[in-house]
Amino acid sequence: MIPAALLCHMVLLVWGAADHSPSVDEVGHMAAGVSHWQFGRFDLYRVNPPLVRLVAAIPVVLSQPETDWGDYSDFPSARPEFSCGRTFIEKNGARSLWLFTIARWACIPFSLLGAWMCHLWGRDLYGAAAGRLACLLWCFSPTILGQAQMITPDTGATRRDWSSCSGGVGASLRAQTSHLRSERPSRRVSSTIVATHRIFEHQRK
Repeated sequence: MIPAALLCHMVLLVWGAADHSPSVDEVGHMAAGVSHWQFGRFDLYRVNPPLVRLVAAIPVVLSQPETDWGDYSDFPSARPEFSCGRTFIEKNGARSLWLFTIARWACIPFSLLGAWMCHLWGRDLYGAAAGRLACLLWCFSPTILGQAQMITPDTGATRRDWSSCSGGVGASLRAQTSHLRSERPSRRVSSTIVATHRIFEHQRK
């Protein structure tokens, strides 16, 4: 079941990434990601962590896009990433849609890893059935499907939170909820639903 869910999730993301036009935020993230690789600096879009857009920009930089950094600024309060992004689209024309598509595809592994972490954490806390349910909730959540097909950092940050919870925080949670292992399976499943819902609420913020 888990491999099938991950495959369906990946197919939906591949299709959505190719079919949907870039969002406003993605325009800025694209320019910022390309600038990180070209200049080795993190001036653009400094209000968000750079990991996701760094990964997204790898196939774009390898495709050698046209760039113009006339609006680039390293002034602390400046937000030139959006004007740089608009210039990026103007310089590359219709090819920009393909560049955004391959950038989005490069970020799909973040969401697949998030689904896998849901499975592992749910299974570890409440059993195999709960782990499968947590993975399915991630894979077919409209919120996850909408966010994970973009190059914005939301899904990557949520996956990071899952990883953190599976580490030190997860150890504390396992100690606090170990008594649930003796409960009936229905209670384990319901507990996993509540935990997954909280993660999705974090994703919306």
